[in-house]
Amino acid sequence: MTDNDIRFPRASWQLYLDSGSRIEMEFDANTQLWIAVGQGIAAVNAWFKEVAGFDIRVAIERQPNGLAIRLDQGDDEPGSSPEGAPELILRVQTPGTVQVIARGPLAGEEVVLAEIAG
Repeated sequence: MTDNDIRFPRASWQLYLDSGSRIEMEFDANTQLWIAVGQGIAAVNAWFKEVAGFDIRVAIERQPNGLAIRLDQGDDEPGSSPEGAPELILRVQTPGTVQVIARGPLAGEEVVLAEIAG
């Protein structure tokens, strides 16, 4: 049997912490991870290990009117600072309309990349 013959089963977990803090995760044979979090969860951090030789953290945080998505190498990495990290802001303008905004040290002010109407 070779490594190519090994198949990973599909797995799923559900965790209910309280009325708003529900977490669901699924992992399938295609090495994809799916996660859903309830409104009681304020932030999610996902680490992608060994991306072109280093680790990247994707931090997703709830904001009063949307989500902030930050990319960095973590709090303890030299030269990496969450405060100076590039961000993608998903700002709900009206129900069904979301602005996609870039923000970061090189962008200066916020730059609207797209507006999505549902």
